[in-house]
Amino acid sequence: MASTQIRNIINNKIDKVIAQAKSEVKKEGRKETTKIKENLPTPEDLKSKILTPACTPKAQDTIGKIFNNNKKLLDKFKNIIEKAREKMSSLQNKLENISTFIDTIKTILTALAGILLALEIIVRVAPAGLAASTGPVANGLVIDRLGKAIDYGKAKIKEYGSLTQAILAALPKYLEKALKVLALVGAAILALNLIITLINKLSAFLEFIYAKYIENCTVSDQSPINNEGLLNEDLLLANENLEASGIPDKMSTYYNDLLQTLNEGGYTLQAERIYQVMENSKLLKRSYSLIEIPKR
Repeated sequence: MASTQIRNIINNKIDKVIAQAKSEVKKEGRKETTKIKENLPTPEDLKSKILTPACTPKAQDTIGKIFNNNKKLLDKFKNIIEKAREKMSSLQNKLENISTFIDTIKTILTALAGILLALEIIVRVAPAGLAASTGPVANGLVIDRLGKAIDYGKAKIKEYGSLTQAILAALPKYLEKALKVLALVGAAILALNLIITLINKLSAFLEFIYAKYIENCTVSDQSPINNEGLLNEDLLLANENLEASGIPDKMSTYYNDLLQTLNEGGYTLQAERIYQVMENSKLLKRSYSLIEIPKR
């Protein structure tokens, strides 16, 4: 039945989606994701932990562990935020589809309008047939059927007419609700994207200062990339879009130059650590591959 089909669309594709989206947005507001930004380490925190003058083998081991722990923490936070963003994006798509379902309902209502027109004709024409069936040639079966047809037509006109009017009045309200929740979901996605951007910047910053620590402990002639100001702490933290500002290429150049310098200078252990950072990084691209990693 058309009425059942319309109710199913409203209940499962519109009402349910709107309610779920509202609930999920509120849930995200109560979840860990809202606290992650507060718990993220600041650049100053990372610098105080990584950039120390201590360069003994034990100190370098300790700094390496601090780097790995902070990198894992940032990756964990980013994973949580990305999952929340995926969920919000899925809800966003469902909410955007509500307008399509509303169009489907309008199509069904158009078909109902055709049925109503046919029933109107039946109701208007049937009394004439009923009148013609009276008198000497009256047929009881015909009269009964025509009477039932008139009653059926009137009942359906009333039912479908009321349904059509009620639904047409409600559709703009459903769309308005969907748009309001859609705005909330969009704001949530924007906030999540900002946190992901911040985490990416902190990860890049962490990789940079760890390389600087290794460089400070091993290489007397510091990298010209940093000395010329092409890559520095302020540049890493100031740019919202790392890709657009060329940070990945500059960082990769810095790391590859440092890796080559360490390898050629005989700093095998430090070279291995830099190599492993590059292998596990999503930002860095390794082009120097002459290093021989010692067996553990």
